[in-house]
Amino acid sequence: MRHALGELGATYRPLGEVELMRRVAAKVDGVREAAEFSWMSLSGAVPAAVPAAGVEWPGGEEVAWLDGGAAGEVARLLAADAPHSYAVPGSAGVRRWAGVRVDGVLAAVAADAWSAPSVGLVAGVATRAAWRGRGLAGVVCGWVSRELVAAHGRAALMVDDHNGAAIRVYERIGYRRRRVLATYVA
Repeated sequence: MRHALGELGATYRPLGEVELMRRVAAKVDGVREAAEFSWMSLSGAVPAAVPAAGVEWPGGEEVAWLDGGAAGEVARLLAADAPHSYAVPGSAGVRRWAGVRVDGVLAAVAADAWSAPSVGLVAGVATRAAWRGRGLAGVVCGWVSRELVAAHGRAALMVDDHNGAAIRVYERIGYRRRRVLATYVA
């Protein structure tokens, strides 16, 4: 860790399994705990029980990649219903958004963001408050996960540990959870 910090500098944000990073923070001067969350990963196919493309909702449309003209709609949905999302339209590394509309209104979204050659990263999963509890986040996230696994061989995402509803959705899709701790250099 000391070598990595010497090479990468104070902007490097080490993260890893919770207990390991606690030991690192206790032993390496200047390294402090920042936040605990979970890294969830998916290798292989999304279970058949998760609805695929072609599923329609009452008054709704199929899940699909949104065109660039939907960026404003996505931004408004996130601002109103997921204001702490790290992924927002126009941010560096956020490649594209998928969504589903209900009665012509964008109801749920998820992004392909910060993907790497060997893993697609799902981010910005959000459902309009009026449509929560109807499975839309699971449908959009499952669809994006299928797309990313097909393109990269696997998919991953990060989720706050206190968000039990999201964790259950991701586990139904087939994601496996690993709790991690991010640190920073003070």
